[in-house]
Amino acid sequence: MFEIPCIKCGGKGVIPYYRHINGGECFDCSGSGIEEVSKEEYDAYLENEKFKKRVKEKGTFVVFNKTTDEFEYFNSLKEVTGKYGSLYSFVRKYAGYSAYFCNSNEDLVIKKYYGDDSFIQDFRKQVIIDKKDKLKKWIEMLNEWLKKAIENKKFADEIPELKSMIAEAEQELKAIG
Repeated sequence: MFEIPCIKCGGKGVIPYYRHINGGECFDCSGSGIEEVSKEEYDAYLENEKFKKRVKEKGTFVVFNKTTDEFEYFNSLKEVTGKYGSLYSFVRKYAGYSAYFCNSNEDLVIKKYYGDDSFIQDFRKQVIIDKKDKLKKWIEMLNEWLKKAIENKKFADEIPELKSMIAEAEQELKAIG
């Protein structure tokens, strides 16, 4: 197991607001200020700490590139639009967070950082969900084409190719998880 500062009390072991109950001792960490977590949670904690440091140094407007899995930091939306052009005129949800999207590049998601630690991991999970959904739609479309090819004898020579494409897409979907 790995140790990180307790999330509930911020590693202090006490929660001042609850001083009237057992001296404010944090029940999650039993007052130690330390929480035991799995390797995955520990890695996420370390990544979030690095992220917070970068945000402090470089700016609170974060641009996430869904294709390259990279983050860029800016001090204002004006800087973002200076580099990437105009944004959608409304804010949409992405991975449960309010975010802006770039008109010129649909793979860019822009979010102002407000201290929400898990949004890096949530954005990455959303990318996987999006890939799965896209593959499922592709498989569905290929199956429709296969069905039409079978019904329409003149496209019979395309059946093996369609079956191969379906198998390939299903394999890719399994690999994603």
